[in-house]
Amino acid sequence: PRHGAMFPLESAATGRETCPDQARAGKLGQHVSADVALAVRQYFYATGDKEWLSRAGYPLLVGIADYYVSIAVDDAAVPGRYHIDQAIPPDGLQKDGVRDSVYTNYAAKQALSFTADAADLLCGVSKAKWREVAEGLVVLWDPRTGRHPEFEGYRWGQWVKQADAVLLPYPLGMKMSEKSLVADLDYYAGVTDTNGPAMTWGMQAVGYLAAGHGQKASENFDRSFANVKQPFLVWTESPQGGATNFITGAGGFLQTVIFGYFGLR
Repeated sequence: PRHGAMFPLESAATGRETCPDQARAGKLGQHVSADVALAVRQYFYATGDKEWLSRAGYPLLVGIADYYVSIAVDDAAVPGRYHIDQAIPPDGLQKDGVRDSVYTNYAAKQALSFTADAADLLCGVSKAKWREVAEGLVVLWDPRTGRHPEFEGYRWGQWVKQADAVLLPYPLGMKMSEKSLVADLDYYAGVTDTNGPAMTWGMQAVGYLAAGHGQKASENFDRSFANVKQPFLVWTESPQGGATNFITGAGGFLQTVIFGYFGLR
């Protein structure tokens, strides 16, 4: 049975999931809890506030880590290897969920590892299962193409809605060669819906800046604010319209400036 803390994809003041029942992303958005853990980790790294970590951050981390342990599926063929099933990844097109979303699994791996590190720092001991699952979670990579497939069974050439695998180096911090970084960026740029959310192009720009590809970064940066509409200069979800005052698009633009051009981490 599941236990621990699964954070909502969309929430109100209550903190409860407010996705419509027909939108399965609310129930299968398994990466969201790991994103919360990333925020805890980044705040602690930036401030070094051990008292805050103990009082506020660590209880969140424990709930998140316990949740991922509870949903990790043992691999019957390979002892010590784990999978996450039925996850709707950031791409969002896979409405029934997939196995081993590369973003979800790597984000969960990071959440589990940091929780164990925090426990060692604060308590001197951590749950062995946190590190076991973190080390065993499958993170897909295709050595033939040098790219990260979005999930198990992803077909090269398959259309995607928005940034997903390209989020591995930023914001998740995955270390990879420049060749692999650019391979992911170039490939996914070519199969991403051009009418999708503008935040995708901001994340492409951050990646190209990290790789030193200034021209491609500039082109994608320009696309990151192409959805801005008059008279109030707010983002819409897509170039044609959709959700208005789409703060995800504005966030992608701002992150390109701060974490792309200024290079902060």
